[in-house]
Amino acid sequence: MLILGARDPAYREITSQADYLGRRRFLHLAAGVAFTPAAGGRFGLSEPQTSKNDATSYNNFLELGESKEAPGENAHRFNPKPWTVELGGEVDKPARFDLDDLLKAFPLEERVYRCVALRLGQW
Repeated sequence: MLILGARDPAYREITSQADYLGRRRFLHLAAGVAFTPAAGGRFGLSEPQTSKNDATSYNNFLELGESKEAPGENAHRFNPKPWTVELGGEVDKPARFDLDDLLKAFPLEERVYRCVALRLGQW
């Protein structure tokens, strides 16, 4: 529906000048938090590092059992060969990949993830 006489609101009617200028402060602080680890800064943790046993035996891969402990107990019996993954259907180049093909294309890599919780308003 066309409403005659309607106009687009001015930017200052939507966002106050204080909020507009405050976003720059927020972005500056957020960038500082994001780049602190790269600059050699460290985050203090109040909890000890997760033990290797806990990290490698308790997970959500329930395909190997019905409990969170089952993958750690059953994984040694899992043999990914001769399994294959087939790419088919409406694709330009149907293909079949075995584990060795996938490892050539996507080599294993070690990753360390760090979760940082930031509470807004506590600068």
